Amino acid sequence: NGCLICVMENNTIWDFRSFPAFEYSEEEYFLKHIRISGVINSAIVEKNPAEILDIGCATGVGFKGLKNFDFKKICGIDFVNEFIELFNRRGMTGTTADITLNPLLYESNKFDMVICNSILEHTLNPAHLMTEISRVIKPGGTLIIVVPNAMSIRAKWDMLMGRNNFRPLIYNLMNHDYLKRCSIFYSLGEIKMVLGESFRINDYLFIQESKGYKAILEILFKTFSYVFRPLGDIIYVKAYKL
Repeated sequence: NGCLICVMENNTIWDFRSFPAFEYSEEEYFLKHIRISGVINSAIVEKNPAEILDIGCATGVGFKGLKNFDFKKICGIDFVNEFIELFNRRGMTGTTADITLNPLLYESNKFDMVICNSILEHTLNPAHLMTEISRVIKPGGTLIIVVPNAMSIRAKWDMLMGRNNFRPLIYNLMNHDYLKRCSIFYSLGEIKMVLGESFRINDYLFIQESKGYKAILEILFKTFSYVFRPLGDIIYVKAYKL
């Protein structure tokens, strides 16, 4: 992968890195999820929260597009030490932790915003995660959730072609002690169920990605998801704590 250098005003380096051991390329991830990052960053600018918690923060490359922002406001959690080291070098405060079973190591009612971007689908204990999020977020605080859409046109096509979208779940349960790949798909109704009585949704979007299918299929997927929004690949939900 190429390396694109962007030096911020505080001399923090935001270069794209690759982590072959984790099959993780920042540049690839950033370009693939640039619209999602833009929506999340717009919510941050709009709310201007005093403190943010990003659960499953990876290297924090999604915040690269924020301009004139105090990155010290952002705390992050991930279970990969190398990711957290780079996250901290970028001026944020990251902690290595496994949130699957353990409590979040923060005081109650601490954060004005909690971001759970592409992490809910990787946990087999969403009730525990949501209980902890509800504890650390302030009343009236914003919760952002991003998950794969189980009802997407792409998921329906894959199933029609005989590809099981939940195969990665079976693979990881047999071969890994964590969910290495996206394994659990959610619909909007299931997100509401997971949020429970502690949160209310005040905004949501269905977002279409490009995933390297043949050009004609990509055109068809984008056309269908534009006309029928709930068929998009990704669900973005913004909720507030009651």
